[in-house]
Amino acid sequence: NGSVSQWVKELRVLYEAECMNTLQSKSLPGDPARRHASTPPSARHAVRAIQRRAHAVSTEFARLCQRLEWLDLGEVPPLAESLVEHINTFLKDYTTQWTAAHPHLQPQSSLSRQSKVIRQICERLREVCQSKKEEEEEEEEKKEKEENNASQQETRQVVQVVTALGHAFTKLVDLMLSREIKEVVRVLEETREEEVKAAVSHLTALGVDGGHICRLIARLGGVRGLLGVCLEPRLRQVRVAALRALATVSCVVEGIVELEKAGGVEVVAEVLCDEECCEEERSEAAGVLAQITSPWVENTHRLPALTAHMSPIVHALTALARCTRSAEIFLLASAALANLTFLDGGSVEAMRKAGTSRVLLKAATDSPNISIFTKDQIATVLANLAGSQEAAEEVVEEDGVSVLLSLLNTRPAPTHRLPEVATAERVQQKSAIALSRLCRDSSVARQVAKFGGAERLIRLCKDEHERNHSDAVLVACLAALRKMASSLGSEELRGMDATELVEPRLLDSFLIYSSRQESYV
Repeated sequence: NGSVSQWVKELRVLYEAECMNTLQSKSLPGDPARRHASTPPSARHAVRAIQRRAHAVSTEFARLCQRLEWLDLGEVPPLAESLVEHINTFLKDYTTQWTAAHPHLQPQSSLSRQSKVIRQICERLREVCQSKKEEEEEEEEKKEKEENNASQQETRQVVQVVTALGHAFTKLVDLMLSREIKEVVRVLEETREEEVKAAVSHLTALGVDGGHICRLIARLGGVRGLLGVCLEPRLRQVRVAALRALATVSCVVEGIVELEKAGGVEVVAEVLCDEECCEEERSEAAGVLAQITSPWVENTHRLPALTAHMSPIVHALTALARCTRSAEIFLLASAALANLTFLDGGSVEAMRKAGTSRVLLKAATDSPNISIFTKDQIATVLANLAGSQEAAEEVVEEDGVSVLLSLLNTRPAPTHRLPEVATAERVQQKSAIALSRLCRDSSVARQVAKFGGAERLIRLCKDEHERNHSDAVLVACLAALRKMASSLGSEELRGMDATELVEPRLLDSFLIYSSRQESYV
């Protein structure tokens, strides 16, 4: 029973990993204002229809997998039959959809072959389940041990067939989605602006669904097509939308790789650095850079072309942040700058030359009510700049300590949603890291202590509610206090009841105040 249960669990993991993104992508309502009869109007809606119908099949898969995992074998045959019926309906509906949209075309041979494979596996599943049902009726009087052995063998067969069916169905859905996406990508090469504009809009809407669809778009030439739109002078009016679509599709490694292969980094950098381009175009270029350098993208791809253009890119982003009056554009520019500080390639030196810290600190001082997300980007840049001795000195000269202490006082509001709460924690953590690095200098450490920084760090360590129970914030604050103690001497902090925070080993102090103490008992 254990081995069969393990196979079923592996089947469910396989199914969830390979199918769920494909089958259960959230549908977004179409925007009537962006529908154009001159482009393939069915393409985006066809993708939604495939996703909706595939979701119904995925639900049946999940029910069957659950019964197999529970070894509730009596329910397997009817659930398998229901799954087969749903798949047959899925195949029939797609054929109807395709014929209605493309009456003069035949479905691709690859689709026909894959449909045939699935029908064969469905028949095999029926046979296995029917055989299982008949054997159970004939062997009711056999010994319990023999029944268990037979049950394991039969369940093993069902699992193998369902696994094969899951693979085949995933491949079929990908073929269907790819066929529709190709129709949209093809229109990017058209000459009429309205058709291209509609196709770009379709790709953006599809890309918002996330990972799996974006991988397909990248694989099918969508990134190259969008770059072509950006480079075409006669399509200048579509460039903003094309850059926005590029940022959407580049949320996955495959999109970023395609962008680099096609020379997209150079294209985006050229738009960003061209002073004759309007602010909207440059802000969308900044959005692309922020996306392709995001530390949240899995297996962040290194971009040699980015290193080659680092200095002009940093100068252009800094200028955009300095000149814009839009909070959203400032956020895009500061996010791109923050991400660049995590990459090798001279970003810190480029920011020193561009006066980036001065621009960000001025914005934080002049606009105390900036969003929590913008505070996150500013704190990140300052923390990473503070790792450089020369850049750290400039941050201090520009009154960076006061700004960092203000950021350290950030706390989640009761009305904040989860993303905002997590961001507030990062602001606390990054500002503490920045202060820790700046406190290498005893004069800075003394300034931090003078303006209440030590008390705030101590409170964040001791009051877990103040840091929203974040151990990452605790570690950063402990490190900052210890750096201050090293620069000023422990005597300076003893009067603040900080002995337990600075004198024991770091791990011991962490265990005393960690929000997850039970994990270490």
